[in-house]
Amino acid sequence: MKSPSQSKKNSAVFAAPTAHPVAPGDWLFAALLALAVLLRLWLALRGHAIRHPDEIFQGLEQAHRLVFGYGVPTIEADRHLRWPGLAALLAVPQYLAALLQQGPALYMPLTRTGAALLSLLPVPLLYLALRSRVAGTIAALACLLPMFWVELVDFATSPLADALATPVLCAAALLPLATARRDWLWAIGFCGLLALACALRLQLAVPALLIAAPVLWLGDGAARRRIVVAALAMLIALAAIDLAAGLVPFADVVANFSANLVEGLADNFGTEPWYYYPLAIAVHWGPALPVGIALLVVGLRQSWRLSVPGLALLLALSLIAHKEYRFYLPATELLVFAMGWGAAAIAGEVERRAGRYWTTTAVIVPALLCGMLVSPAYLEALNQSEDNIAQAEMAAAAHPDLCGLAVTAGGNIYEGAGYTYLHRNVPLAWMRGADLAAQSRRYNFAIAPQAAQIAAPYARDACFAATGSAPVCLYVRPGGCAPA
Repeated sequence: MKSPSQSKKNSAVFAAPTAHPVAPGDWLFAALLALAVLLRLWLALRGHAIRHPDEIFQGLEQAHRLVFGYGVPTIEADRHLRWPGLAALLAVPQYLAALLQQGPALYMPLTRTGAALLSLLPVPLLYLALRSRVAGTIAALACLLPMFWVELVDFATSPLADALATPVLCAAALLPLATARRDWLWAIGFCGLLALACALRLQLAVPALLIAAPVLWLGDGAARRRIVVAALAMLIALAAIDLAAGLVPFADVVANFSANLVEGLADNFGTEPWYYYPLAIAVHWGPALPVGIALLVVGLRQSWRLSVPGLALLLALSLIAHKEYRFYLPATELLVFAMGWGAAAIAGEVERRAGRYWTTTAVIVPALLCGMLVSPAYLEALNQSEDNIAQAEMAAAAHPDLCGLAVTAGGNIYEGAGYTYLHRNVPLAWMRGADLAAQSRRYNFAIAPQAAQIAAPYARDACFAATGSAPVCLYVRPGGCAPA
């Protein structure tokens, strides 16, 4: 039987942290965080391939329509299946560019920089949560895994709703563990993070409930009242955003239930078996999977408030027929942060058993081992450049005589870069390469796969073959464009 002191010690694993002055690990953490920021800023300025049509058309393209008045519509936008706040958030850099009379060369790096900085939001919270429980150096080094986990780095600059919601949800999970505060400001911040995550991706309501439940359970009466009032205030704020967009409050929630649960709209884009997400994790984590599982198991008793919501999200997503890799990114982040906590738990145990000499090694080895085991994925993520179709569209836009652009690369208009990158109010259309000759009078510029043969009157202007996306070439013909 455990002694009362042992039971008290175990029950204090998630006790509210106490305030500390500057700890020895603070400077180390600041240096590591600065390195993580620089890496993400470099990636933001370098650009990357378009991973998914939604990366452009569900957010950036609708923001472009909002700011500049033209863009490619989507069925989701027409049926209000997406929260209008996403386009509004992504419109901020575009509004700035419009004021400065600039285009994608300005607002795309700004957008990615904002996403990159947002991606690191939970990291200081993890450090604060660990810093009051283990030595500062251990806490700082335990943050290496979430700072540099390859999938989190790869998606750090993405404007996908999934990528933007991921750090917001994880920050909400860590906030109760990072500070003992439960005042009004804390309650508003906690509920605001959960509300924003759920607004960006509706399915995150599942982990959000599991994140909020223990906070309400463990809080005193005053804290619970503040959280409930703050949650109601967030619901009112979300309703106000919908009304400002000219919509019925929570129109996207109602539309999603109708389209996906009643009509089965999402299933039209493909379905996958229940084991798709476990298999995807096995593929993307590769040889690092056993290390990750070991860290999760070792730290489970201490980090269950991170790992349990992550696993619950995976379970909920597995029950939905339409599955995509990006959907489970929030679960990945929660699990990776729990793995960082597991590394800290191992180091703390090593310190108790073998002394401080081995603690640094104990916490660094898991991070280095995971990095080495997935090194090919790091090389792929770090070797990307701006998408080739996006580069070709910007090159076409730079020609003053552009009056119409035909794209034969990709499978449809949504596999291109849209007006987000073209940024010229001229006809833009996708078509099969075989149809280009018949439509040539309407389009004096064309983008085609590099291997395609484009007949006269088009002549090759430039080719783009950056790593990460299919190579394409830009073609131009003399003369103007006939009306539709």
